[in-house]
Amino acid sequence: MSVQYGVAIGFFTFNRLDTTSAVFEEIRKVKPERLYLISDGAREDRAGEKEKVEEVRTYIESHIDWPCQVKKNYADSNMGCKKRMASGISWLLENEEMAIIIEDDVKPSEDFFPYMEEILNRYKDDERVMLVSGFKLVTSYPVDESYTFSHFPMIWGWGTWRRAWAKYDIDIKEWETKKKDKSLRKRFNFWGYLKYSADFDSVFSHQKDTWDFQWAFTVLSNDGLAVIPGVNLIENLGFGRADATHTTGNTDQDFTTYPIPKPYKHPEKVEANSGYDKAYLKNGWGTAAICKKVLRRLKLIK
Repeated sequence: MSVQYGVAIGFFTFNRLDTTSAVFEEIRKVKPERLYLISDGAREDRAGEKEKVEEVRTYIESHIDWPCQVKKNYADSNMGCKKRMASGISWLLENEEMAIIIEDDVKPSEDFFPYMEEILNRYKDDERVMLVSGFKLVTSYPVDESYTFSHFPMIWGWGTWRRAWAKYDIDIKEWETKKKDKSLRKRFNFWGYLKYSADFDSVFSHQKDTWDFQWAFTVLSNDGLAVIPGVNLIENLGFGRADATHTTGNTDQDFTTYPIPKPYKHPEKVEANSGYDKAYLKNGWGTAAICKKVLRRLKLIK
């Protein structure tokens, strides 16, 4: 990795100075040459939120103490998670051929940045690969190489290319067709397909204010691949917080991070790791996982 980091970073923030400052300090260590600041505006019905948003913006701008091209995309009013994230990523990739997306509660490890730089450059022209993730959900699944491939994208600390994001459709207009022809069914187990179908339905009908289900649909419907690191490189700081958007509850997810030795060991084939994908589905939507979710919903277990 060069003295200054060569891949552009898009940093998405809102109203949480504590998590934002912790994440920003990790970005600051690598001194990116180009930093894109994307911020949502305050909600009118939240007292004091405008001041919190301004505090976050001021903190970041005042702590950029290295030579850096900074571009800002600040919303004057609240856009919501769906429009702010989607429009911010689109704006970022209008300006860059490839970039890293980091949200204000996603803290990357030291090894995250060199890993992202090498893998993004390695697959920049490979249409099969649509994103590179720094988060490994199934930490217990052994990966012999430095990373593996999956059909399921992870978006806590990730990067992509303009060519891949160009296929993104915030309204997933093709969902009804895919639902009828059952072309996506083969990717899932029973419970997983029920869950993803419900998520896609909620986005298609404009009931849910989110952007990431659409990105998952984009990858799946294009037979795309996500790069998943052999070890986890991301700690999510947002769980169990009242001010979280989607992660107000606690989690038993293991966020321990580990180093990835160099030189990186690349997989021999660019294809989905069926073992990892099965473990991913079992982890979230296997019978045991579903029973655990139900018991938690009924408040019978923590």
